[in-house]
Parts: sequence; C-alpha cells; structure tokens
Amino acid sequence: MPNVRPQPTHGRAWWRTTALRSSVYIHVFPKPTMSRAHKKNQKRATKKQEGKGFVVEESIGGAAAPTVTKQDPVKELRDQLAQAKAEKNHDLANKLRQQLWITQDLAAGYKPNISAEDEGSREALTQVQERLTTPASSLSSSTASVRLDGASAISTLGSEERKLKTLRKKLDQIQSLKKKLEQGETLEANQLTKLKTEESVLEEIEHLENLLSIPVKR
Repeated sequence: MPNVRPQPTHGRAWWRTTALRSSVYIHVFPKPTMSRAHKKNQKRATKKQEGKGFVVEESIGGAAAPTVTKQDPVKELRDQLAQAKAEKNHDLANKLRQQLWITQDLAAGYKPNISAEDEGSREALTQVQERLTTPASSLSSSTASVRLDGASAISTLGSEERKLKTLRKKLDQIQSLKKKLEQGETLEANQLTKLKTEESVLEEIEHLENLLSIPVKR
C-alpha cells in the first residue's frame, strides 16, 4: 500500500491556523532581555553616582584608580556641630548652626533670607557656598579653616532674634506641609526635603531660645 500523507480533517484553514499559532507561540517566548524599567533605573543610579546631588565621586588617574568621595555637607556640618558641642565650644557651635541652617535651605531649593546688616549670617553663607564648590581633595583644609576662625562667630542679640523669628516661620511651614501630607496631598520634592529639616530647625530654635533665655516651646 502506498504511503499516503493524512489530510487535515478541517481543511486548509485548520492547517494555516495551526501554523500561525505555532509562530505566535515562538514569538511569545523571546530571548530574555533587559526591561525598559530596569534600564531606566540603571541610568538613574549612574547619574546619581556621577554627582547629581551632594555625594560626588571624583576619579583620580583613570578608571582603574581609586575614587575620593565627597561627604554630604549637611552630614558633615552635623558631625562638626556634635563635636563642637562635646568640646563645649559654643562660638564654633553657633557658627556651624548658621552654616547648617543655610545649607539645608539651599538643599531644599530655598534662598536664605539674610539681612545685609547681619554680618555673621552673610559670612556663614559665603562659607557654605565655598563648601559646596570645594573639591573633595580639599575638604580637610576647608574643615580646618572652619575650626580656626570659630572665635569670630559671635552674633549680636538683634540678629539672633531675627533668626529665631525666621526659624519659627520655617517651623510653621513644615507643620503646614505635614498636615497636607496627612490629608493625602502630593508634595513636591523640595517640600519633602524641607520636611526632613524639622528636627534640625527645632534644635536651632531651642539653641537660640536658650541664648535669649526664652522658655522652649515644642
């Protein structure tokens, strides 16, 4: 008996449909590739490492050389402030508080409101701007400079009162943002950054109120 190929029972349409399904099946399981979301996340991480923020890595002598990491100025100032407190260096602590307040404002996207007559705050602003633009390799000398001229950080009573008033306004703004967040409103990135400064603002208010002999209110 001759070898006869069996014909499909449903005609040519059935055969084409089966072939099409087979093709679609192969297409549904392609070679694994990197998703768009994964590529996007990798791109963001690369940009962040290249210095899109306060943490900067500076390569020395090519790709194979070690890197020097620039510390976050806010963290650096907090560490220096804690050390000044431990050493009971009140003049230096006061100056570092001013610099910390200005640095946090700049990080949150706000321009510090400093009076032209307030020489202490204007000096602090200048030092903060220098700190933010100082290369990582010169951080040690910059830190030493801050310690050496700490004795010039004494502010007048009037300037302290103005700062206290400004800080209380900042605290009111932070409380208002917290209420909006609790009510489900979406906050912008700079507003979320400002919320993180609440603890340091309270600390600065407490320090100024102690200097002015005003009872602390929280």
